[in-house]
Amino acid sequence: MKLGMSYVSEHIPEHIHEDMKAIVDMGCTQVLAAFTDPSLYGGINGAFRRAGEIGRRNGLTVYAQIWGYANTFGGGKVSKFMLEDTSVWRVRADGSRIARGCLNNPGFMEYFEKLARKCFERGYQGIYIDGPGRMHDDKRQGRERCFCQYCQDKFRRQYGGDLLASQSAPEFEEFAARGLVEFVAEACSRASKIAPNFRTICCMWPKSKQACWEPVSAIRDLDVFGTYPYWHLPYVGYGGSLEAAAADATLTQQLAAKHGKESWIWLGAYEIPKGREKEIVYEGGKALAASGCNAIYTWTYRSGLGLDEESDDHEASWTQVKRLYRELAST
Repeated sequence: MKLGMSYVSEHIPEHIHEDMKAIVDMGCTQVLAAFTDPSLYGGINGAFRRAGEIGRRNGLTVYAQIWGYANTFGGGKVSKFMLEDTSVWRVRADGSRIARGCLNNPGFMEYFEKLARKCFERGYQGIYIDGPGRMHDDKRQGRERCFCQYCQDKFRRQYGGDLLASQSAPEFEEFAARGLVEFVAEACSRASKIAPNFRTICCMWPKSKQACWEPVSAIRDLDVFGTYPYWHLPYVGYGGSLEAAAADATLTQQLAAKHGKESWIWLGAYEIPKGREKEIVYEGGKALAASGCNAIYTWTYRSGLGLDEESDDHEASWTQVKRLYRELAST
C-alpha cells in the first residue's frame, strides 16, 4: 500500500524542503500539493513554482490539485477565474447568478485544461479532480444545479424537454449525474493528452455513489479512482458510522480493480474534536486501510495547522497520523 499526504504549501523553498523531508520520513512516497488558482499567478506563486521540483528531489511522486477549482471542486473556495470570467457562473432557476463554475460551460473545461497543462510544465506528475460537483444537498453550500443556456440546450438535446420545467422529473437528476460523468471523462481525456505519463486522479463524494461511481471508475483515461469515506464519520455532521466508511472504502477498491484503476482512500485528519484523535484518525485509518486500497491519503499535512479547518489539538491528531503511517509502512 502506498502512503500519500496532501500539502497546502509554504512558498519559501527551505520550508517546502523541510516539509517534504518530514513527509518522506513518515513513510510517504507520494504527495498531493494543493493550490488555489490565485496562487498559480501573481505575487505569491513560489509554492506552485517550486513544490513539484522539491518534492521530486526528496523522492516523492508529486501530484497537483487546483483546490476548490472555480468554487466548484472540493476544497477552499477562492477563485481568480470566477472573479475574471462571470460568463462561466452558474445560473439559478430564478435567473440569479452564483460564482461557481458550470460543468457544461465550455469555458470551464478550457480553463481546467489550461491549469492542468501549467501543472505539467512545472513538473507535477498528475492532476487531481476533487469532488467535481455534488449530487446532493449540502448543508453549507446548498443545491448545486445550473440552468444556464448551455445546460438548457444540452438537456433539450439529450431529453427533448425543458430543463426548468423538468425539476421534479427523474431526468433532472439523471441529467446532473450524466453531466458530471461526461465532464470527468472529457477532463481526463484532455489531461492525458498533455503527456503520456501525466496521470489523472478523481475522487468522488460518497453521496454520488449510486449515480456516478460505476461510470466514473470506468472512464478510459482515468488512472486513479477514489473517495472520502471520512464524510461518513459522525463528527463530520452528516451522520453515519465507521462501518459505512469502511464499506465505501471497500467498494472503491472493488470498482477500481474491476476497471483496471488504482484506488485512493482519504483519511480525514482535520477538524478533529479534541479527545477523539485516536478513535477517528488511528482506529478509523486502520479500518479504511483494511479495504486493500492501493493508496491511503490524509487531508491534510500537520492536521490542518494554519488553516481554518485545523484540528482542535492538531499535535494530538498529527501524532495519530504518524503512528498509523509508521504501522502501514512496515506491513
